[in-house]
Amino acid sequence: MESENGAREQIMHDLEKRVSQQSVEVERGNALRQKVSQEKAQLEIHMASLSAELQEANRRVLMLQKEKEQQSEQHEQ
Repeated sequence: MESENGAREQIMHDLEKRVSQQSVEVERGNALRQKVSQEKAQLEIHMASLSAELQEANRRVLMLQKEKEQQSEQHEQ
């Protein structure tokens, strides 16, 4: 009987230790997930900014190409 109680106590101790370790792992995972989510949000903002800059640059290139074509046409006349 005493050995059964000792075995049960050991099992309980081992299970409590595993629960504690897994809780720490879950907390680390949650912290990492939060960090990655924040980085993703920052990258999405940066990407949107770069996309806007690219669109503006493309618009400017088109405008300059049209200007060049007009000047070439005027020069030919």
